[in-house]
Amino acid sequence: ELKNRATLTIGVVLAAILLGSIFFTSGAYERFLDKRLFQDPVVYREQTPYQKLTMTAWRGKDYRLYINGNIQFSSVDEYRYHEALVHVPMSLVPNVRKVLILGGGDGLVVKQLREHYKEVEEIVMVDLDPRMTELAKSHPTLRRINGGAMDDERLEVVNDDAMNYVMDTKKRFDVIIIDLPDPNNESLSKLYSVEFYRLIRNRLQDNGVMVTQSSAVYFAPNSFWSIHRTIEAAFCPDEKGCAGEDQHVVPYHTWIPSFGDWGFNLASKQPLEPAKWKLEVPDAKYVDTDGLVAMLHFPRDVGEREVKINRLIEPVLLTYYITTSTTGTSTINEQDPGGVRWATNAVVAHRTRLSRCLEQRARGARMSSITRTLGTMLPDGNPVEKIDAIMERVDAEAYIKALPGNVLYQLIKEAGWDQGVDLVPFASPEQIQLFIDFDAWRRDALVPVRMTPWLAALVEDARDKDFQRAMREIDGEVLAMLFSSQLEVMEMDEGRIPDHAPDRAVTSPDGVYAIVYPEDESLAALMRKLIDRLYELDRVLAWTLLEAVRWELPTEMEEFALRWRTSRLEEFGFVSRDEAMSVYTPLFPDKLRERIEKEDAAQVRVRAPGETLDLPSVMSSEMEEDALIIRVLMRIPDEERRLARFFELSALINKVMLADGIEPGELNSGRQVMRRALGYMGLGLEFVTRGQQNQQDEILERVSLKDIFRAGYTLTAQLQRQVQQLERRPTLTLIEGLPYSLLGEDDAALLEGLSRQRPTYAEDAYTHMIFEHQHQLDDAAMRLGMIAFKQLWVFGLLRLQVADLIARATDDSLLNDPIDVTFDTLFRTWVARLLIDKQDGVQALDREEVGALLVALRDKEWEKSSLREHFSGAFEALGPFLPGGTDLLFERWFAQALEVLVDELGQLKMASDATFAQQVVLLRG
Repeated sequence: ELKNRATLTIGVVLAAILLGSIFFTSGAYERFLDKRLFQDPVVYREQTPYQKLTMTAWRGKDYRLYINGNIQFSSVDEYRYHEALVHVPMSLVPNVRKVLILGGGDGLVVKQLREHYKEVEEIVMVDLDPRMTELAKSHPTLRRINGGAMDDERLEVVNDDAMNYVMDTKKRFDVIIIDLPDPNNESLSKLYSVEFYRLIRNRLQDNGVMVTQSSAVYFAPNSFWSIHRTIEAAFCPDEKGCAGEDQHVVPYHTWIPSFGDWGFNLASKQPLEPAKWKLEVPDAKYVDTDGLVAMLHFPRDVGEREVKINRLIEPVLLTYYITTSTTGTSTINEQDPGGVRWATNAVVAHRTRLSRCLEQRARGARMSSITRTLGTMLPDGNPVEKIDAIMERVDAEAYIKALPGNVLYQLIKEAGWDQGVDLVPFASPEQIQLFIDFDAWRRDALVPVRMTPWLAALVEDARDKDFQRAMREIDGEVLAMLFSSQLEVMEMDEGRIPDHAPDRAVTSPDGVYAIVYPEDESLAALMRKLIDRLYELDRVLAWTLLEAVRWELPTEMEEFALRWRTSRLEEFGFVSRDEAMSVYTPLFPDKLRERIEKEDAAQVRVRAPGETLDLPSVMSSEMEEDALIIRVLMRIPDEERRLARFFELSALINKVMLADGIEPGELNSGRQVMRRALGYMGLGLEFVTRGQQNQQDEILERVSLKDIFRAGYTLTAQLQRQVQQLERRPTLTLIEGLPYSLLGEDDAALLEGLSRQRPTYAEDAYTHMIFEHQHQLDDAAMRLGMIAFKQLWVFGLLRLQVADLIARATDDSLLNDPIDVTFDTLFRTWVARLLIDKQDGVQALDREEVGALLVALRDKEWEKSSLREHFSGAFEALGPFLPGGTDLLFERWFAQALEVLVDELGQLKMASDATFAQQVVLLRG
């Protein structure tokens, strides 16, 4: 049995990397679901390889398009959204010739361009789903709504991923309009990242503008302002925002009846002056200059707030989108401050799937031994397909209850609440308790409102006996804290509501209590349903909870609840934060390697595995086979030993997540932490074994995974200390607020990544990744050494002072901007002066000197001999002052400088052509 359990458990770990495409549908059930999900009759539906398209109609007047159940437009008011999206950016650019649309496959953006901007010569639309763009072109209703815009001769349709297109295309556009779905999954979140917006910036003409829809302003303010901050980081010289009066990013918003208060962000390479904007579009239905003034104003309750930048390596936007509310508190969905309305509606909307499961249960109430054995195995496919396959099973309920609670929780979260909620009514009380343990706590504090979606699913659809059992077995303190946080309870005064009670107080079902429900209608509705159903099924429990509201101290209840939660989570390897922080205690890898080579390392002892391999809730879908540490663990021949090491890995990952402040249920942040942890372990293992595969298996049998992790992390921490030393030397910047202005963008990205609390690696300015290989470490160390040498050359060999460099960078006669004054431009200027036989250092070149430089670059006299021979004077003059071994760095830098000069300036004919070479050498007028 142990051998079989080990095999199955390892299968759980690796199952998430299998690809599958099993999707079951039923026409009758689809139609029933449509009736519950959509208020109006469905006139068209199609499941494409990318999404589900649904169109509804109300009396032939209001046609609405839904993608995956989310409304995309209403034909009654779509013009408000699309006029705000299109006319604002188009009015800012004179003589627009080329427009890029990302998304917008319904053709409504093109409709605005077709009707109002005849001067546009080229329109490129990039939309992932070819069926969407085909329907927009061929479906009679869509053609009528978009005015046949897809037939426009200027339009080129590209069915591709937006990120891929902007990475691959060489075209530049006057206006880029981004009309993508909200960032409700990781794939879409990347299209709202600073890396993506930097690509967009590169695809703009110098005076071009871009605009993007940016989600609901009122219901999702954190998401909206995170998008705003992210675009600022891409378009402003300083990632912290645009300094001074220069405004490169302008937010605006407008009211759309179908959507609510919807936001947009507009950006340009050039400073923007919204106070001077005029919006005069003949025949526009909605927008004008007066309306634009209102669009640009943000009331206090939706004003700018402190939020993080969304990055590929740190996708915070997805977390904001899922968990922020208008008050900034953490809830299940930002479109519903209580998190209940959304959850309850999703339960109702997907009642079809639940009823289907009830029918299957009648045919297979007896759980088979196979289900018990394979309870931890999930079907193939993406999360939604997995849920569909589960709900189609004859033994669906038994199968759900057999799943480990953390696996079920992860499946629900990854599929999205509107899909995963169907599983909740069939979960066991132990699973429900774990959902609350994972999702409703922040550090050591319970956030009662985060329980409400889970309880809403139970109160709506769980059978009586299942609901009663769950409410009885969930921690009483947790339920009491929910009631206490939402209700005010008083005894009735001789059958009457007490005079001092608020006006909205009502009597309990038995007339014993006066209850004041919360003002939030959704929360109030849920609490009423909970109390009514408890009175119907378990009056004693209802009395107990209402009395707890009157008498129990919330602090004492939370203390007991935390104690029970901590005890349960210890079974998953979660420990106290203080204990977890020990994983980041430095362990110098060379000492560890020396200890191993001296055979002083005792064979590691690991805790025996339990009944199941209790992985962190984020772990099974992220632990890919190509991670070095996973490959080595999978090579352990003894299955019991292999299972034990995976158990050790599980406990270690949990500690790392706790040390980094990640709650057990935070999937998105947890993914990043886990990948980074696996990378650190791979890095440590590569280092101590010197990259020799035949030693990796042996070493891992003798050294704990924690020590391997600590060694890998310490390697990156040593690089971080080198960065700190570089920052303490004269300087790495001439611009306040920009820490690395003297570096090129690739090296600046490297130092930024290494300066993070947990260091990461930047191969270049646009490629950020975790540390996981020795070659990354070597590359980073080499680049840091080169930066140190550049500092030495400027401040040591040339003896320049920081004040002198600042004066040069801000000199009015300098054609370069201060940000163009870098170690590299200074050095290339110095090399340029050597080429024109002048020896006065790094003074900016005038037009005559540039002309002489162009001649020298065309002649390439240095290619007739080695660099050291041709520039012997420079090498001999500096040689005595170069520290040992740095002459090779000097020669390498010299060769790179010549290569850049030739590539950037070598083909120019006249000195005046070099006016725009400010990032190559220093120039003066």
